[in-house]
Amino acid sequence: MKTFYLILIGLVLNVFSTYSQKEAYNWDYGGDNVITFNTPDREPEILTNSILTTWEGCTSISDSTGKFLFSSNGLWVFNYIDNQTIMKFNDGVYDPITEQMNGGISATQSSIIVKKPESDSIYYIFTAGSKTTPAVCSELGYNYSIVDLRKNEGKGEIVELNNLLYAPSTEQLTAVRHGNGTDIWIITHREESNIFDVFLLTKDGVDTQNVVSSFAGTKYSTYDGIGYLKSNLQGNLLANAGLNSGNLEILTFDNLTGKISLLLNINLEQIINKKIYNLYGVEFSNDNTKLYLGCFHLGFIIQMDITDLNIEYIKNNIHILDNIKSSYAALQIAPNGKIYISSRLNKLYVINNPNIKGDSCDLSFTHEKFTSNKLHVGLPNILAEITDFSIKITTNTVCVGDDLILTANPLPDYTSNKYTWTLPEGSEFEGKVIEISNANLTHSGLYKIKVNIKGSVLYDSIYIEVHQPSFVKISGNLSFCKNGSTTLSAYRSSAYNYKWSTGDTTFSIIIRNEGEYHLTVENEFGCKSYDTVYVTYSEDLRYNFIGEDRICTGDTLFLSTDLTGDDVLYEWSTGETSPSILVTKGGKYILKVRTEAGCEGIDSITIQEFEKPDVAFEKSHYRLCEGESLTIKPLEINSAYNYIWSDGNTEPERTFTQNSELYLIAIAENNCADTAHIKVEFLENPVASILADKTEVCFGEKIVLTSEYFNPEFEYLWSTGETTESITVTESGVYKLFATNDNVCSDSTEIEVKIHPDLALELLADNTKLCFHDSTSIYPASTYAEYLWSSGETTPAITVKDAGIYELIVKNEFGCADTAEIEIFKYDAEIQFDKEKLIFDELCVGNSKIENLQFKIETETEFTISSITTSNNLFEIVNYNSLLKTYKNGEIVNIEIRFNPQDAGIFDDELVLYSNTPCEYSKSIPISASAKQIIEFSFDEIYSEAGESIEIPLYGQIKCPAPQNLTTDYEIEIAIDKEYFAPESVKLGSIIQNEIIGNERVLKIASNGDFRQIKSEINVIYGKALLGRSEPTPIIIEDVKLAKSRYEALFTNGWLSVDGCVNDIATIQMFAPTRMSVSPNPSGGELKVNIGTQEDGSFRLVIFDVQGREVYRTEFTKSDKTFEQKDYNINTQNLGNGIYTIHLTAPWTLLREQVVVVR
Repeated sequence: MKTFYLILIGLVLNVFSTYSQKEAYNWDYGGDNVITFNTPDREPEILTNSILTTWEGCTSISDSTGKFLFSSNGLWVFNYIDNQTIMKFNDGVYDPITEQMNGGISATQSSIIVKKPESDSIYYIFTAGSKTTPAVCSELGYNYSIVDLRKNEGKGEIVELNNLLYAPSTEQLTAVRHGNGTDIWIITHREESNIFDVFLLTKDGVDTQNVVSSFAGTKYSTYDGIGYLKSNLQGNLLANAGLNSGNLEILTFDNLTGKISLLLNINLEQIINKKIYNLYGVEFSNDNTKLYLGCFHLGFIIQMDITDLNIEYIKNNIHILDNIKSSYAALQIAPNGKIYISSRLNKLYVINNPNIKGDSCDLSFTHEKFTSNKLHVGLPNILAEITDFSIKITTNTVCVGDDLILTANPLPDYTSNKYTWTLPEGSEFEGKVIEISNANLTHSGLYKIKVNIKGSVLYDSIYIEVHQPSFVKISGNLSFCKNGSTTLSAYRSSAYNYKWSTGDTTFSIIIRNEGEYHLTVENEFGCKSYDTVYVTYSEDLRYNFIGEDRICTGDTLFLSTDLTGDDVLYEWSTGETSPSILVTKGGKYILKVRTEAGCEGIDSITIQEFEKPDVAFEKSHYRLCEGESLTIKPLEINSAYNYIWSDGNTEPERTFTQNSELYLIAIAENNCADTAHIKVEFLENPVASILADKTEVCFGEKIVLTSEYFNPEFEYLWSTGETTESITVTESGVYKLFATNDNVCSDSTEIEVKIHPDLALELLADNTKLCFHDSTSIYPASTYAEYLWSSGETTPAITVKDAGIYELIVKNEFGCADTAEIEIFKYDAEIQFDKEKLIFDELCVGNSKIENLQFKIETETEFTISSITTSNNLFEIVNYNSLLKTYKNGEIVNIEIRFNPQDAGIFDDELVLYSNTPCEYSKSIPISASAKQIIEFSFDEIYSEAGESIEIPLYGQIKCPAPQNLTTDYEIEIAIDKEYFAPESVKLGSIIQNEIIGNERVLKIASNGDFRQIKSEINVIYGKALLGRSEPTPIIIEDVKLAKSRYEALFTNGWLSVDGCVNDIATIQMFAPTRMSVSPNPSGGELKVNIGTQEDGSFRLVIFDVQGREVYRTEFTKSDKTFEQKDYNINTQNLGNGIYTIHLTAPWTLLREQVVVVR
């Protein structure tokens, strides 16, 4: 009996989502090649050549499927996605000299790569400096850089470089999964301190604000912090080999809070009684019961049993593994649960069973193919966590009768694990091992295992098939003549392996000696079966004939013997050599037989032949309809024969009324017989009956006629020529159905159906195209019984006024319906202007301005503009004729409208667009415009002697382009120094005010003036010249009021000079009067104001608009009475069109001037 073992390795599923990942399956550690554990049995193989260079520290990362991504030595990132290159920085031109990371290739744990939680593309690379270069270490410290695999077309780039955590650093750097199963703790150790600083990496990045600092263990000296700091796979223990004293620290780690506490400090030198300069490599077994340590100068590995974390227990359970003498360095657990060890000889060693105590853990050399030509002592620094291992079956097959043993070996393999098996038939079994004795086919099926590892429930299963053993049966002659032979054979199959007791391995053998022979047959599943025969010697061959010794004329019989075996040769007297012959007549038949072994035999048999009777019917097959009968008899009846039917009837003649199939046997006295066959069929009478779903329908409908008693074995023929069970008819008429049973039995029937003709509904309308307020009647062309319009009305005709599709349903007296529709169109024009109102800027009479107006045609039909009008001829449609045409929907049209005022005023109008095709339509938009007239009033410079009568002319001029002349009433107010002039009368109009106010005489005149385009006299002021003074005095126009609306006045002041003699009564100081000139006037750009004065004191120049608002001001001071010229250039671009007044206030003079601004 065979015992069958199944070992289920690594049933670790669903503890955390990361446990099913393969990020640690590829190792790039400074050797010649990258090795991979992404193999069917998780045993390492060479993946590719390595481009990474390092003496100690290194790290690697793969994706969740085990595809190798990149590695690092703490300085550079080696990209295996992008054809084995150094990964670029995010500027696209990575300089490995100036843009390198701050790790040290001689640092023990120079770097570690972890994937950012909840990200598929962002990776963090944490780095530590090197203790061999303290200055560099102090300067660079612990840093992290970030890689984004989405960059560089999916090949990855470094997007952040050297983010400092703190400095200085030791060479210790490790990572542990957070207790929430998602985030990651980054564990560091301060230099020359006993403080661990722990940083948390989350989906939001590295938390540098909430660093968890723990005072734990021995304070580091200058030379401490070089050996490895490692976590167990469960993430709750740390082993610190960083003390140069040779002491090992075991610490607890709270993976929920990040707190670290010292548990044990073990002095290894005292325990193993050897000097330890410094520890280096350290690693936990996957079941957390063993701890392994390595040291550069020691040629062995230390195994510590930490099942009980008690110092005395550990001292008594330390084992030295020295079966291989080597200088060991780094230790790292792999995805297959084994611990791999680097050495200073560049070889790779392995502990195959790290959970087993003592030498049975099997420390051995891996393979020469993993030996490197490059110097290195490190192994990848990777995130410590449980990895997913697949099931591995360690035997070949299970056969019926074997013992079936299934063993579950989970990782970690705690003694507290609880196992529950579910067998194929549904029963459950508790325990790590299942043992089934004498397995049979019923034990095939799916075996499921549930393992509870400290509260984490894991599942797996395996399908076991118990195979049937091979078929074995030895055949052949078991006796043969002496000096002869016989052939023994077994069932032949290409899947079988044969082994005879003779040593032969073929399915058949030749035997030449008597004795016992054994055969073992093994099938493709390894299942074996056995058979044994005994072969003896025999004398000459003896045999018996098999077959009758009589034959009837015309019959045949087979003649053979009871001999068997392929080695028998036959020789019949007929010349045939087959084991049997066919005999057709009587006579003597002789047979000689001979075997290959040389045995012979001869015998004969005599066969007697008898005459056979003859019996026959007129035909063998009769077909009738149900209800009929048939009497039948043989063509000839011989009284010497006995007749018997196959149903036992013995009368040769008989009558049939039901289906029958019989044989009639005629037997002669010599017992020879003849047989005649007869078959009588009574066919079912078909019934032709028509079912109709309707017999009267409307036009367009169909009537289905169906054979009511349809039988697929019958034949049917409709009068339409169709032969189906049902037919569909669309015309009125009589339809017939013929049913036959194989052209033997038949029936027929007919049915009349009526299909009403098409109602041919047609809708008419008085008018299908309506204007705005029109209506029309819609009605059918014929008369019907019922009406239903889509509007809900039921009258024969309806009146509509809206556009749309109108549908009518009519019915005749039978209820047949028809539907028709008609579309009514309604002209629905619309014009959309681009503005709500057309507004012109105010113009001077005689000027003109063109404004543009756009409108958009919005109508489903073509739209014709018949006319465009305004009520005032001051507005001209410039492009009038080109606008009168037909437009389509969506067209945008531009109208040019010119405003050409002939007089001043406000002009409100509207622009009307009119269309009379196909319907009358108009659309208007308001127009607003205004015009003004500007008249300039001015005085010239007048000279007179004191005491003379003088005339002061008042001039007027039209400043707008039109008209050439005009007449209007005006009222003008003039101010002049009271010492210079005494007015008496005016030429035209009247003086309505003449009074002295202060030093000025204010004169107001009302008159009617005739104004022209040229400057002309419109009035004269008569009066006396007074004494005055030696200097001229201004004749100032203070105000002008014009009688007509929107008439505006400009002012130009004059001067009066009076000469006369006076007696000096005081010292008089002579000076030139202050003067102000303005140009150009009107002004469209820069306005020049020139001031000349001898006065001393403060001066103020101010400009006011027509509403009296100050729009410009400047001031200056003059300290002596010398003559001075002031020039001002004033920009009028920011001023609107209109009249502005310039005021100059001097110490002894007030001057005003009006100016027209036209832009």
